Amino acid sequence: MAYDVLLTNDAVRDLEELYDYIARHDTPEKADDVLTRIEEAFSSLSEIPDRGTYPREKSIP
Repeated sequence: MAYDVLLTNDAVRDLEELYDYIARHDTPEKADDVLTRIEEAFSSLSEIPDRGTYPREKSIP
């Protein structure tokens, strides 16, 4: 069963900024490659959404 993987508007903006940064400081081709790899990781989450680790919550004193 495949699950939907949704990105928040903030996440989309962060990815756009990451792309722009890499394109400016390296090459647009490298930025394309990095974004493709990130998109592949997102796609794999639709098949195995529970993988990975969960960060411990910090308690507020």
